[in-house]
Amino acid sequence: MEIEGAPNEADIVKARLQARNKIQIELAQRHANGRPLNEALLEFATAGKAKLFGDIIAAHPEMLDHYLIDPEGTLDEVEGELYH
Repeated sequence: MEIEGAPNEADIVKARLQARNKIQIELAQRHANGRPLNEALLEFATAGKAKLFGDIIAAHPEMLDHYLIDPEGTLDEVEGELYH
């Protein structure tokens, strides 16, 4: 029995997928250095950052939930793993 107003599993999965996409876009924007976003996203994908990002999220799926609470903190944490 579901509690009325509580998110169901589909809502949770959708929120996590949206968080995953938003994190990748935000990170690409941070490192775009004035370039168009599509170029920054292409570089993110081809430089192996997308694969590494996937590995980080697979090892720490709680980061997606944390992003919903503290987007900047989560971005900083993931960025540290990817770029430093």
